[in-house]
Amino acid sequence: AAFTPFRSKKLADMLFKTSVLDGRYLKEIIHRMAEKAMRHNIFLEPRVSIYARSHGEWEELAQWFDSAKPQHRHVLFAVQCPRVYHVWRKANAIQTFADLLTNFFGPMVEATKSPEKHPALARLLAQISCIDTVDNEATEDEFFCSALPPPTKYTASANPPYSYYTIYFWYNLRGLNALREAKGLNTFQLRPHAGEAGPVHHLASTFLFAQGISHGINLEHQPVLQYLYYMAQVPI
Repeated sequence: AAFTPFRSKKLADMLFKTSVLDGRYLKEIIHRMAEKAMRHNIFLEPRVSIYARSHGEWEELAQWFDSAKPQHRHVLFAVQCPRVYHVWRKANAIQTFADLLTNFFGPMVEATKSPEKHPALARLLAQISCIDTVDNEATEDEFFCSALPPPTKYTASANPPYSYYTIYFWYNLRGLNALREAKGLNTFQLRPHAGEAGPVHHLASTFLFAQGISHGINLEHQPVLQYLYYMAQVPI
């Protein structure tokens, strides 16, 4: 109900989409919650989505940030990519998993290399704290993915497993962070949703590759993994 008020997609779009009414209500929600957070001396980390179905999504989001100005000193922004490759593949929006990766990371690399060509996006990236992946974790999938082809040859209609997403998001983010660090720019944590529900091996994937996770509730039932997270001080 929090994501679809009164089970109305139109109402949800009006409240949460930057493309509806210029994202007016999203801006108001962020500011209202930020003011409340400031009174209690806490910080918020709202997530905005880049679906990676097309190359222009980052610029659209950056333009909204420039016009709406939702910034607040008690707000750190995160960007999440829904793990819905199969949806965009079925719609022929993308042809390979590499297309999804390129649509997500390509604009970030371009704005890092040439901020003068992408000023709005360069300003937006300076405000982002982490990269997240998110979807319905209750869906069963396999842990081992070494038999799967690389992203440029992954053309299957099925969604790749959680571990596949995690490896390639880590790999691309590692390269992007190295580039940004060399230019004296802020870097991003990989902090995906993990362990809220579903297979416990998601928590194994994120232990190997993530700087932190969102939720991690299922660690309660996996004492060995819980101990590893504690010893490595991986935040949840």
